[in-house]
Amino acid sequence: MQVAKEELEKIDSIDVILGNEEKKDIVKYCDELLKEKANQREEIKDISEIKNFAEFGEITYTEKTRAVIKVQDGCDRFCSYCIIPFARGRVRSRNPENVVAEIERNCKKRN
Repeated sequence: MQVAKEELEKIDSIDVILGNEEKKDIVKYCDELLKEKANQREEIKDISEIKNFAEFGEITYTEKTRAVIKVQDGCDRFCSYCIIPFARGRVRSRNPENVVAEIERNCKKRN
């Protein structure tokens, strides 16, 4: 979405277009769309301007044995073949206290 906005805007069946920073608020944007009875809702911040890690989501599990917790997003390398810095923005790390709190919450749920 961050790098192909114009292509997505051409698709009539898409009702909501959100950037990476806005996806945590998808329910809010969908509610607003329904209330306004608009054809399309678009909210996209310039990802290169985002300085803080967006806190949302929870630990995910793969194969029921491994926990995956996101602690960093983005990249500062700008390799010639890679789109990540343009799609995800510059490197942003999570607050360590939030990571520990999420792990503790998840451990309580699983026990």
